Amino acid sequence: MITAGGFGANFDMIKHYDPKLVGFKTTNAPCSLGEGVKMAESIIAKRLNFDYII
Repeated sequence: MITAGGFGANFDMIKHYDPKLVGFKTTNAPCSLGEGVKMAESIIAKRLNFDYII
């Protein structure tokens, strides 16, 4: 299992994973860019709970 920070400051990833949240205001740190998610995807890891992305 891999856990990673979020991607609430990565608007491209938000648009990709949940377009209805485009423009949604968040209190996530500006460094929440989804690097951990990208690394996990690069090894074809299974994503869980992406219905709760922000």
